[in-house]
Amino acid sequence: MYWRGGLNVSEFYTAGPLKLKLSGTHEIIHFLKEEFSDCTTDACIDIEIIINENKKTEYKPTHYSGKGSMNFNADTFHVDNGSFYFYEVENAFNDKLMTVNICLKKPTFAREVFRFLKSLLSVEYNSKSAYIKGEIASYSLLWSVIALCLLKKDNSFIHAGVLARKNKAIVLSGTGGCGKTSTVLRLLSYEGFQYLAEDFGIVGSQGVAYPCMKTVSLYHSDVLHGDPGAINGVKALNPFKRLRWEFLSKILRINPIIKVKPSSLTKLALPSAGVPVKYGVHLSRQDIRSFELRRISIEEYAQRSASASGRELKPISEILKLIVANSPKEYLVWSDEDLMNKLKNVYEHAFSKAVTYELAVPYRSGPKDICDFLLDKLNI
Repeated sequence: MYWRGGLNVSEFYTAGPLKLKLSGTHEIIHFLKEEFSDCTTDACIDIEIIINENKKTEYKPTHYSGKGSMNFNADTFHVDNGSFYFYEVENAFNDKLMTVNICLKKPTFAREVFRFLKSLLSVEYNSKSAYIKGEIASYSLLWSVIALCLLKKDNSFIHAGVLARKNKAIVLSGTGGCGKTSTVLRLLSYEGFQYLAEDFGIVGSQGVAYPCMKTVSLYHSDVLHGDPGAINGVKALNPFKRLRWEFLSKILRINPIIKVKPSSLTKLALPSAGVPVKYGVHLSRQDIRSFELRRISIEEYAQRSASASGRELKPISEILKLIVANSPKEYLVWSDEDLMNKLKNVYEHAFSKAVTYELAVPYRSGPKDICDFLLDKLNI
């Protein structure tokens, strides 16, 4: 068998304000649970994620789209990624319990060879389980689905790094490469800063930012910046991963990636509940000589941040387009436009009592420069 069975896992976790149930019979669940916080109660579950191998469900499609890789009916959509798994999401657009059935399947020989060759140049994905977990715990599946579930509960994903200080949150949003991660890692070395999220921020309509325990992606280039958080993350690696990291980065001179738990990035305890949002800062790399901080309206901040977040949600956005293009009018589904409007609506409420800015960052500026500027200009 491709997977070791018989685990019969059924455990409860949280992702920000959401309560999740992970169930199934495969070791992959034990890898996946690293992405969440522990939960001691099974009350009021928002989403259940079920992982099995080669198990058929009772789902029957009514419509087909995406050249056969995607189909749906009135309350469920099915997506086949063509290699290691397919998944079905039930009740994504209504008030019922959202259920995600992930069915693992035996990969083709060519796909398995590709995975093996990729593992040779990887620290993180050097086993089958770790590789599959990496594919599942991505915006192509898990985090896009959780983003949908958050919106059903008047909360939202925001593509941002989020920190807390003195029980106030600062949200650093922006597109990839603007400096969010490196700035978060650097600020964690300053007194009093607590980690809330990196990449997958969570904000609520009631004006708070929630902790998200999604594992953090660190590249060797983050360590080269000298960010203390990145250095701590590398130090937390087990000896085998540490050896591969050193070999790939120093001998082969490539830029390997590792996944680390947020708790390894800082010595301070991570907040256990939502923190009121004080600042929203949208970062933008530009061809300028010095930093430019511009106060912007909440509406403009929401629009810019929704565009950045929508870019990360492209996989689910494409699925929505396929559904809307082919579904009967009586099917209650969200369009891509609905998704963007819901993001903006939550942001406008979440930042209604915050001060919002656009920060233009000189293209060559490093994380220390950004941190020094923010600490000088903002009362955080």
